[in-house]
Amino acid sequence: MTDLIDKLSQWQREQDRANSISAEIRQDKGQFIEETGVNKKALTIFGQLHKMDEEKRADFFRTWDEHIEDLRVHWDNQSTPDMFDAEDAPEMTDGDEAPATDEDGNVVPFDVEIDEESAAFDEAADKAFSGAAE
Repeated sequence: MTDLIDKLSQWQREQDRANSISAEIRQDKGQFIEETGVNKKALTIFGQLHKMDEEKRADFFRTWDEHIEDLRVHWDNQSTPDMFDAEDAPEMTDGDEAPATDEDGNVVPFDVEIDEESAAFDEAADKAFSGAAE
């Protein structure tokens, strides 16, 4: 039984030491990312590539080189262009409704305006129905 307890204690000490080292590595990586501006995901991929043996890394880059341009074209075509160029944007005309404002001239968010209209409607409905019930 002593052997088992000794082994469990040894493994726990080793795990604690490994956890401490992992925390130091994560902190060092975070500082490196902050100082250099390297993308976190890119750094992870660079680490994976660095660990690969030469043959696997060469195969990765062969595949990468074959497909990256097609992927970039696909990804670039996914962006949504602006609906209007700045000079083509429609201007407000006299027929357009100006945004609602409060008594101080501040623009009232649309949902606040609706809340006030709803409250007024509810109040009017309550008066109408309370009179009908009498």
